[in-house]
Amino acid sequence: MANAIKNMVITAHPDDETLFFGGTILSRPNEDWTVVCLTDGNADGRGDERMAELEEACELLGVESVIKAGFKDTYNENLDQRLLKKFFTTLPVPDQIFTHGPLGEYGHPHHIQTSYAVHSFFTEVPVWHPAINCFASKREVLTKEQYNRKLEILAKVYDQELIRFSRFIHFPSEELYTQSSLAEVEALAHYLLSKEVNEPKDLDNYLAFKDHLSLFRSSIYDRAF
Repeated sequence: MANAIKNMVITAHPDDETLFFGGTILSRPNEDWTVVCLTDGNADGRGDERMAELEEACELLGVESVIKAGFKDTYNENLDQRLLKKFFTTLPVPDQIFTHGPLGEYGHPHHIQTSYAVHSFFTEVPVWHPAINCFASKREVLTKEQYNRKLEILAKVYDQELIRFSRFIHFPSEELYTQSSLAEVEALAHYLLSKEVNEPKDLDNYLAFKDHLSLFRSSIYDRAF
């Protein structure tokens, strides 16, 4: 699409693109979309199937380009920041990026690591992330048709995953976003993923959530589903 806004969605796993950003993609069909999936989705031994699901979901969403980085998907093993940033050098530079938030939505370590790597590398590109446990500065309100379409894709393509997380993750009819400073993203990543005792500084979006961070951190490496 000539002169279309070039959007890039960078996620940790197959299904994240639809779960957190699918409605936004569907609501902007005249813009250019690239989805980048960083892991192989093989945490439960279904890597090949999940990569095929990713392709199918992106086709249904109207995504023109899907890029698979193929990093190993093991829940308790960190994604290497150095290797992630090296991979990012191979990507085209978009007009804006949508990626995971610094809390990893529900605390998934790969989401947190992805958020940190993206914010650290793409310092000259606007980066938006889901506004979960913080105030939203951007709202993508979906039509009923767009909302139903998003849920249809999840049910049709990601049915095995949906069974596991449908009682854990909500599906609102609007997708909320905000932008966080690199300092805040970095502070939260270090605090949540390390054994640092000191509370993180440089908080802005998540200042009101500060008193809950220690409890949130205690279950980071306990897989939710």
